Amino acid sequence: MSVRIIAFAVVLVVQSSAIAASDSPPRAPKNPPPPLPALTATPAGEAVVAAWGKAKHHFTPEVKAAYLAFAKAEALRDLAEARHSLPVDFTAWVDSDPAVAATVYGIQRGRPAQVLAALRSLELDLGAEEVRQKHTQLALAIAVVDAPFVDMATMACPERGISLAPRTTKFQLKIPPSPLRKVNTHPTDRPLDMNDHIINFFEGRTITEDRVVTRTVNGKKVPTTEKWTHPLEACDVIASAALQREFNAYMKEHGQLVAVNCGNHVLTRDSRHRPATHQKEITAAYNLFLDAYKAKGLYPKAPDRPSTSSQTAAYLLRNDAFRFPAGDKREWPRFPLTAPWPVLVYLAADRLPLREREFIWKRFRDENMIESYGEYVGPIAFFPVFLEARRLRPIDFVYGTYPEMLKDGGVCSTCSSIGRRTNITFGIPARQAGQPGHSCYVAYNHTDKDGYTIRLAQSATARLDGTTILGGDLKPQWWFFSPADPLSGNFGPYPLSIAHAVNYGFQEFLDGQLSLTFFNRLPHTLQKAHGLDLLMSSLAINPFNINVVEAVERAITSPQREVAFWMEFERRLDAVNKPGCPSKGFYRDLARKGLSACIATLPVPKDKSARDAVGTFHNENADAAWLKYHLAAMGMPGTRKRIENDLTASVTGSRSLGSRALLAARIRLVGAAIGNKEEKLAWGRGLLEILSGHETFTIQKGKRTLQSTDPCTAPVYHLAGKQFRKGP
Repeated sequence: MSVRIIAFAVVLVVQSSAIAASDSPPRAPKNPPPPLPALTATPAGEAVVAAWGKAKHHFTPEVKAAYLAFAKAEALRDLAEARHSLPVDFTAWVDSDPAVAATVYGIQRGRPAQVLAALRSLELDLGAEEVRQKHTQLALAIAVVDAPFVDMATMACPERGISLAPRTTKFQLKIPPSPLRKVNTHPTDRPLDMNDHIINFFEGRTITEDRVVTRTVNGKKVPTTEKWTHPLEACDVIASAALQREFNAYMKEHGQLVAVNCGNHVLTRDSRHRPATHQKEITAAYNLFLDAYKAKGLYPKAPDRPSTSSQTAAYLLRNDAFRFPAGDKREWPRFPLTAPWPVLVYLAADRLPLREREFIWKRFRDENMIESYGEYVGPIAFFPVFLEARRLRPIDFVYGTYPEMLKDGGVCSTCSSIGRRTNITFGIPARQAGQPGHSCYVAYNHTDKDGYTIRLAQSATARLDGTTILGGDLKPQWWFFSPADPLSGNFGPYPLSIAHAVNYGFQEFLDGQLSLTFFNRLPHTLQKAHGLDLLMSSLAINPFNINVVEAVERAITSPQREVAFWMEFERRLDAVNKPGCPSKGFYRDLARKGLSACIATLPVPKDKSARDAVGTFHNENADAAWLKYHLAAMGMPGTRKRIENDLTASVTGSRSLGSRALLAARIRLVGAAIGNKEEKLAWGRGLLEILSGHETFTIQKGKRTLQSTDPCTAPVYHLAGKQFRKGP
């Protein structure tokens, strides 16, 4: 059978309110450990700082070695306080591998002792050969993700299966069986209850319906109406008034007072909108039938448990080792599990239950079937009760799981979740990505030519080089490498920047992370005095580490120096000639955006020439720094006048979407900065007089000439208190 890919190319512009728990950021640990003390708090730390001083405050190999030794001793003390120790050969292995040591002691979320505990727990389950030799990177990815959840008092996390206790039995990967245990609804040792009667009404009955299916006839896809016979299910009763009458009569005949009244075809298997009538009645019927299914072992009473750390690793390794028979041309494996651990984090963080993974895997392995998108069902997806009620039937997976998503369909968040779960099961690191009014997913890809890259899936209205998506930015839901801790709700750097950094040099990236940990443990006075020297030396190791770049930008205290740094940084990027490390595009834009945000927080130089130089640097921007320097140079009246002149020139000359989007952003900025409502309204009306009659313009797209709404239209009409309506 050829590979079956069920994918509907639909432009999705809404996002479901029901996103499964496994798509959400990991919950914050219950008892997070206190932050690590400043290096100068102990004599041993003072010695490390002294070594750094001798190195002219650069992050040299000698400083790195001194800090690693200090951090190791500190971690072993933490373990000892929890009454644990590690085998000498285990800590020796950590010390001997530069990537392992830099990962453990350069951890950004948690403490090194927690990483060591998580890593050792994996080794106790999977064996030293897997962790230390074959799949060290996957083990490190899981340990980094797990570290913040390890309790410092016990060095354990039962929810994730993390423990340093000796194992009494050998770890074995076991896929849990179906949780359903069908109850005999015709007992002889007890009276029948209401749920028995409900299930007995369905039992043995079938229903035949007309169903439109697409068949291939003479090479063409033709819609055909066919008869479909299937067992009677709850959704059939909800859809049919005749069946509801039969059900009510049956229940009354058997001494039950319950009855349903859902109308006739108000909610059917193919409904795409919330029912216009009978909403309460349909909800009551849904709960009645679902409770009966649960009570009689035809629907799970609870979700499956998330996979533990060792189960996650073992499952990925089992599938990775699978080989199809000779002659089978399916590509397998699809992604290297030996990739650097920062690239594997999405695999490590996803704790999709084993039974759900196995459902996806078996369909691919046994039937050569890949279903990675699902059915787009429209607005009904925003009402989970009605979404599930329209196709409610016995199934051994709860709502929000992959099989249920295939059964019920959804909108963009559901469809992207199906794709993400398919990729994760296939060992491809993937994560959902939120956009304004849309959800897609991103996945890592690898080629010898380009190294590690990001693949953007499912109708995303985005471009990774500029990150513009409907006026917003593409933000994968969470990441693990930024001082802005995702557990607190903040987003770290984009995964594409991580790919660039790894492509430039994996060890160099890890050393940069280690230097950041070192920097963050310096007292504020030393950070201010010599921290920039440390960070700049780290940036020289790997200019694609966005965390270091952002730290440099935050450490600089004058806008002039920020601009000078940027000129130097651009020269460094331009000198790079490595696969997967583009000097222009996404990464450069991301770094510049951060720099501009820092400049906006710093005082404007009093010297006019310095102020003008920084202002000129922002000439092509539309952000807080651009506004700040225009107001400083021209005041609000002059800034408003410039916007008016730019708008006048643009409507009488040639227009492009890019230039108009820039001007639209500036109009919003200036409008938001006008404090007086009447003054703002008057300015908006003045802009509307300029724009009126020019709200649309033509653009050339290939050989086609298209009519486009000017991006300035929305902010101008909003400021003027008007609403723009396109059309004759």
